[in-house]
Amino acid sequence: MNAFSRYFDSLVAPLFKTDAEGRTLYFPAGVLSNGRRVPDAATADMIRSRARRAYMVMFLVMIPALVVVAMVAQVRVWVFAAVAGAIMGVAQNAYLFLLARGLPKTQEKMSIGDAYRQQASALGRAWLTALLVMCAVFAVVGMAMIVVGPGDVKLAGLGVVALFGSMSALFAWQRSMAARI
Repeated sequence: MNAFSRYFDSLVAPLFKTDAEGRTLYFPAGVLSNGRRVPDAATADMIRSRARRAYMVMFLVMIPALVVVAMVAQVRVWVFAAVAGAIMGVAQNAYLFLLARGLPKTQEKMSIGDAYRQQASALGRAWLTALLVMCAVFAVVGMAMIVVGPGDVKLAGLGVVALFGSMSALFAWQRSMAARI
């Protein structure tokens, strides 16, 4: 499995878990949904493949296309990002729920800890280290924005530090967890 594929597998991994009876459960909205019982390995593989493809289309086609549209339309980037992000999020979740169509619902839930462990296992230490370093660099850039930037830039820097600082902490925790998995 190459690094590129491993990253997209890590986005799909938290959508699945095995219950106490050894059955595969699919969680279309991860920790925000109840599990759906997957009847066999072939169906689980099909759902994984389609969910991974949906993430690939979103990250490699839709987001870059929307950035180009925002640049051409010369709209406020944060407004466009918020609206486009909401639309893409709803569309992505609708598709993931569509993949669960016909699967029997369970009362089983996915805990946030289980989801993070699944993702850490799928990513591996190398990806987690790379993501930690990238997020830490962005957090430092955010701190620089706070220190040297004018008013609006300081506020943006605060948001950058909050986002990438918390992501750095998450990836550091997942990295330490991956060593034990």
